[in-house]
Amino acid sequence: MSSTVAVLRGGPSLDHKASLKSGQLVLDYLYESPGTHRDIYIDKDGTWFDRGRVADPHKVLNMVDLVFNALHGPYGEDGTVQKLLSQHKIPYTGSAALPSFTCSHKVLAKETVKEHGVSIARYVLCESEEDLEMQGAVAVRNLGLPLVVKSVHGEGSHWVRIATTPEELYRASEELIQHGPIQFEEFIKGKEASVYVVEGFRDNPLYMIPPIELQKIDGEWVERCPGNFTRTQREEIEASSKEIFKALNMRHYGKIDFLITPHTVYFLEANALPKFHEGSLFSKALESIGSNSKEFVAHIKDLALKR
Repeated sequence: MSSTVAVLRGGPSLDHKASLKSGQLVLDYLYESPGTHRDIYIDKDGTWFDRGRVADPHKVLNMVDLVFNALHGPYGEDGTVQKLLSQHKIPYTGSAALPSFTCSHKVLAKETVKEHGVSIARYVLCESEEDLEMQGAVAVRNLGLPLVVKSVHGEGSHWVRIATTPEELYRASEELIQHGPIQFEEFIKGKEASVYVVEGFRDNPLYMIPPIELQKIDGEWVERCPGNFTRTQREEIEASSKEIFKALNMRHYGKIDFLITPHTVYFLEANALPKFHEGSLFSKALESIGSNSKEFVAHIKDLALKR
């Protein structure tokens, strides 16, 4: 039986352009598949457009059988649009509203996985500008310098600063607190790793693509896929990924980031709707296992329709 699929792309986040590309890849697949589709563009103010015209989200959702959520970042990935979709009792791709919010809140995600025995870096939370001086002092006293300053809700390296002096700490925290709560995190030297988890892929309940190693060389991120990890490290990373995916109640797919030291695998954050367009880290990871983004899109669409 054919179905009507609405593809959500764009959205009011810094990942607007990346979402357009992820959404276009979904549409390219749908053009070649049975059924109909609706290309739903959401602008940076959160206004929905259907076939170039301003649209009421409720009317759009009453006319489709499935929503493929190709949004990234705030609004599309933090539970906001998921609440709307759930109200209409319509199947959609990606995690449900509460898990999406938990993943988008770095501190909630950390505390959730910590309860399941996963290691996390120590941190101090600061929720308001009024508490900035006091919490910054607490962080320096308890965690020392350098410190990593992170936006609690921000996605990607744009929202991360490394402060090696009190002056740098002040500037970084003053900048990031303008966009919401921040955390002062202990600085741990190690390798960064990303693991993509795909539910029900290749007959595995949770399929883990081999961990990718990320390094910053001359200011640019360079990835190695698969990463240069020992067998023991790889096994621990994959076991932790499975535990985290379940602990956060994620579904369909996601990305989990780690910091790897010789003795410990630290959880950094979980991304409930990672970018999967051509050229993205996800697409490279899929290629490393002999797959591709279109096979992934077909799988996720079928997975969402079965629920």
